[in-house]
Order: sequence, then C-alpha cells, then structure tokens
Amino acid sequence: MSSRRKVVCLGDSITQQGHDAGGWLGNLQSKYQRSIDIVNRGFSGYNTTWLLSILNKLGRDFEHADYVFIMMGANDAATDTQTVDIPLFKENLEKIANKVKLAGARNVVLIETPWVSASEWLKFCQEKYPDENHKVSNRNSDRAAEYAKAVKEVAEKLEIPLIPLYEKMAAEANPAALLSDGLHFSAAGNKILSDLVEPFLDPIDETQCPEWRDFVVA
Repeated sequence: MSSRRKVVCLGDSITQQGHDAGGWLGNLQSKYQRSIDIVNRGFSGYNTTWLLSILNKLGRDFEHADYVFIMMGANDAATDTQTVDIPLFKENLEKIANKVKLAGARNVVLIETPWVSASEWLKFCQEKYPDENHKVSNRNSDRAAEYAKAVKEVAEKLEIPLIPLYEKMAAEANPAALLSDGLHFSAAGNKILSDLVEPFLDPIDETQCPEWRDFVVA
C-alpha cells in the first residue's frame, strides 16, 4: 500500500498521453505533487472489449485507490476495425467498472467520451498516412455523442459519479481548439479535463510530511 493517496486513470491514448507536456494527468500530478500519486493506465488504440480482456493484469493497481477514473469510447465509436456497438460498449463498461471496484478501488468515476472533430481528424490522417487513401473520417461528433450518452447511462445504472466531458467540450465556442489533431487533446482540452477532475481530488489533498521550514529551529 502506498504511503500517499492513490488515483488511477484508466483509458485509451487520451489517457496514455496524459503525462505528456501539458497533459491532463501532468496537470493533476503537478497540483498534487506532495499528496496524491496519479497512476496512468492508458492503452493507446484500445476499445472496451480489448481493455476488458487485459483488466485482470491490472488488478493490483486498483487496490486501495481513492479514485479510479475511467474514460473510454473514443475508439469504440470509430467506424472501422476498432468499433464496438453501443449495447456491447455499455456491457463492457459496466463490467470494467465493477471489476475495478471489486479489485479494491474506493470510488469509481466515469468520464464521458470526448467530443471529436471529424474534419480535423481526417486532415490529420491524410497528412500522416498518405498511402492509406483516407477519404472519410472514421470518427465524428455525432457518434461520440451517442457513446457519451451511453457512458452517462452506465453511470446512472451503477449509481456512480459522471464527469460530463463531452457536454463541456461541445459547449465551447470553438471545441476544435480543444484538440491537437481532431481526436487527442490540446493544452486547452487537457486543462478542461483536469479542471473537471480536481473537485474530486481537492478533499483528499493532504500534504505528506512537514515542510522543510518546520525542521528549522528558530
């Protein structure tokens, strides 16, 4: 068991990249440097079916975690090889949340599937993969909205908290500015998410050990 509070963030590439410069997990770890260990369990490219298949390997990570935040759907909502239809997506997400809780997490929080820009993602794919002849985006905001709604329904069924990420992103005047490539987050997008997570963590923000000045004898 860690000497500090522990928070685990479970997800796909948006979570895996969360400790990159300006990332949402980096924002959180910077704020809670002396109080909370932010554990990154993001798996780039994974959908809920694939995540569920390897979840038992992560069981010890969830033991004694004060919070586990789960953000999935960006890949499930794709229209190609990564897609998972909504009924199975909801079933998978429910199983993931329950397994995390059974592994010893004190609290589980679901995060809505993020908003996505089809045009910006298509442009990114065309530039990065010119030989693949991309003509239509395999992701769009309408499908992301459907998966965000599904996440909300699972949270309501399990009676666990929900972070309304899609809703917050879509309400922005220019939501595309929240993304670096139409899918992954820019610094602004990362800040929106870390700001939404902070209210859960502020109550457990207890600085570990005295400040150095407390050791100085007057």
